[in-house]
Amino acid sequence: PVGVNDQSLTPRECTVLDLVASGRLYKEIAVVLGLSDHTVHTHIKRIYGKLHAHGRADAVHKAGEAGLLRS
Repeated sequence: PVGVNDQSLTPRECTVLDLVASGRLYKEIAVVLGLSDHTVHTHIKRIYGKLHAHGRADAVHKAGEAGLLRS
């Protein structure tokens, strides 16, 4: 897991974050990963909390600055 503000992003959260950064919609992420929409939403909420982000663009920006994005 990658450390962020004394917390870590799980490998799944990193994958979800990469898909968010690539512009995928939450429903598309659910299909790609074989998850329910609710599970994707839960991952997103946890990512936002760990990054102290207020939305998609803020999360992607902060993740980029922290070197968390693979793409």
